[in-house]
Amino acid sequence: MDGPGLSPGEQRSLHEIEEMLQEEAPGLDRRLRTLDPAGHRPAWRAVCRGEIAVALGTVALSLLIVGVRLASTAAVWAFAVLWVLTVAVTFGVVCRWAGERRAGTVRRPPPRGRGPA
Repeated sequence: MDGPGLSPGEQRSLHEIEEMLQEEAPGLDRRLRTLDPAGHRPAWRAVCRGEIAVALGTVALSLLIVGVRLASTAAVWAFAVLWVLTVAVTFGVVCRWAGERRAGTVRRPPPRGRGPA
């Protein structure tokens, strides 16, 4: 900070505001500390985990159908491996969703489409 610091009254007001925020949203300080200042998310995290779970489930069920139809043990084993991965990803999505619902901080996905020109 280049200028003078906060006056004692301003510091007291700031402290009161911080205490009120801490009471209303206990995890807010942790979320703000870990927030990327530029607001950028890595490209691999831009895809919703729910969409990944749906895609994995679709591919896994397709492999199951192919494996049963053709009596292919390789396809059935590929289904088994992919199904375990699908269940793990879906479990993570459900746990995150439940935690956000419980905390009252359900996040809305960013709007899709074109960004700022």
